[in-house]
Amino acid sequence: MKFSYTLLKQFLPKLKNKESVIDALSMYSFEAEEAEGNTIEISLPPNRYSDAVSHVGVARELAASFKLKLDKRGIKDLPYGAPNTKPKKGTKLFTVTVKDKKVCPRYSAQYFENIKIGPSPKWMQDVLNECGLRPINNVVDIMNYVMLETGQPLHAFDYDKLVKKGKAKLIVRYASPNESLVSIDGIKYELTQDMLVIADGEKPLVIAGIKGGTGCEVTEHTKRIIVESANFDFVSILKTSRKLGLLTDASQRFSHNLSTALVEIGLNRAEDALVKIVKAKAGERSDSQIKLPSKRLVKFSVESCNKLIGISLTEKQASTYLQELGFKNLKKNLWEVPKTRNDIETEEDVTEEIVRMYGYANVRPMAPKALLLPPETNDAVMLRELLRNKLVGLGFNEVYNHSFISNDDIIESQLWRENAISLANPTSAEFEYLRPTLMPSLLKNVEANSRYFEKVRLFEIGNTFLNVDGVARETSKLGLVMSEKGSGTFFELKGVVMSVLKGAGLSDFYMKEVHSKDNPLFIGGYLELKSGNIKIGYLGVSRERVSVAEIDLTALLPLVQGEHEFKPLQKYPTVMRDISMFVPIDVRIGELIKTIQEENTKLISDVDLVDEYIDDKWADIQSVTLRVMFEAKDRTLTSEEVDGEMKKIASVLEKEFGAKLR
Repeated sequence: MKFSYTLLKQFLPKLKNKESVIDALSMYSFEAEEAEGNTIEISLPPNRYSDAVSHVGVARELAASFKLKLDKRGIKDLPYGAPNTKPKKGTKLFTVTVKDKKVCPRYSAQYFENIKIGPSPKWMQDVLNECGLRPINNVVDIMNYVMLETGQPLHAFDYDKLVKKGKAKLIVRYASPNESLVSIDGIKYELTQDMLVIADGEKPLVIAGIKGGTGCEVTEHTKRIIVESANFDFVSILKTSRKLGLLTDASQRFSHNLSTALVEIGLNRAEDALVKIVKAKAGERSDSQIKLPSKRLVKFSVESCNKLIGISLTEKQASTYLQELGFKNLKKNLWEVPKTRNDIETEEDVTEEIVRMYGYANVRPMAPKALLLPPETNDAVMLRELLRNKLVGLGFNEVYNHSFISNDDIIESQLWRENAISLANPTSAEFEYLRPTLMPSLLKNVEANSRYFEKVRLFEIGNTFLNVDGVARETSKLGLVMSEKGSGTFFELKGVVMSVLKGAGLSDFYMKEVHSKDNPLFIGGYLELKSGNIKIGYLGVSRERVSVAEIDLTALLPLVQGEHEFKPLQKYPTVMRDISMFVPIDVRIGELIKTIQEENTKLISDVDLVDEYIDDKWADIQSVTLRVMFEAKDRTLTSEEVDGEMKKIASVLEKEFGAKLR
């Protein structure tokens, strides 16, 4: 933003030169750069517009930096901030109505007569030119000049063009349907009902806080005026400015949340300038803010400041810095914040003001004094890394897909369709839903890579999302896909899944076959991965003849942690017995093992496959040998107890599976 060195020097006559101003601002306040002539380019942070978008605000910063006294008299003999003119008694010449005080917290206006339009003084035109503003006439130039001085945008209406039935009306309201406004530079703007305007009783006159329109502008024939000084909701101004593609000096200021205190400061300054330069006669004033806002107080202690920054300031030094910036000390450790400093809210904000005035270059770097603790292990992250290393070692490649999928993907994966979470405002039709599973994207990866490779092995670790009883639940999952031209990969992927689970530290798991004709993802049935009664995933073959598996890492993690828990050494010996049998060829080994384990969960600690043999000469049978481990926590098992348990196991197997012992 452009600032005038000429005007800054009027507030601080002892400024040495333009270069020293740029250096001081860059060191203690804002980034400043050299510009042509007496112009300085200053980059204001968004939270400092309220107090520093004005020349008096920048001058206050320079006064604190150079230890100079701020001269508020301003240009020539124009005092800064003239006293408020009291409204005259009698019939008012105009009325102001604010429809919504949330979007217009304060609206102030004042009547002036005996106006003689002409050119503004040369010193004023020089300042306007240095700030990139074109001089027009004395009234308009004073509005712009006061905005540069105080930071408060102003607008002047031709009073006689507003008068209807002997009285002028100003109404702050939202635009009506199909309303439009032609700006003073001849451009027509179509207004919407969320745009704030200043209107008379018939039509909009001004796009509030942004641009004035034709029909009430000041011309060479103007004799009487009403000067507007108002405050508008910065969000409303910003939205309107962007929607219309209209950026002005006023909109740039209003969209950065100006203080309501600037309304009175700006109008007082405009009144004084109009009276002394234009020889206008000031009349009645209207202000929508009847009750002034309460003082903003903040606690601040030098001890806390020194401890936080690592410096050794005295209370007197800190107080001097704050008073130079406009803070007032009410009592020990309690300060009143300047009315225009909307950015000051906490003690840390005040500390920042202290340290920048002290000088960041003067703060010596110091190692923080704090108790260092070893970082805690994130088991979820460790599990993901372990799985990645394991799968890469098995020849898999990792992929990363979007967390969003299309409606077509949801339809194809009907297993999750009812619980899928749709986006309120999707960026495109391809990203309508949060993915409930990793499979749709992984299958597309296989299709794309199969054109170039005979064998594809891919995995992805990512989050999925499901609507569970009206609550969005996020789950971490591992997805695996395998495909090979001219060959099946199901049993190979099954071995990979078993290797991955055991590598993660889970030994107590099994696979249960599930038959589902209605499931569109798989051909026939699929295997459900379980540990105890907890489902941890599935394994199957998709319609595209791709072997797929998905493991719920959120469910797996506590199981893995449980497997790694410390258990004391067994005090009593383990007894092993083998059981050999013939069973039908279609009997699953996993089901045999599960049935044996459930026969006596207290004594049977483990069941393992020792041998499996199938002979072409046999008719639909297979030979299986299983090893059963018995152990008790409180005693040594006798042969009679173990023999009794083995007889029970043989009886159950014969009854449920038609097993014949060998």
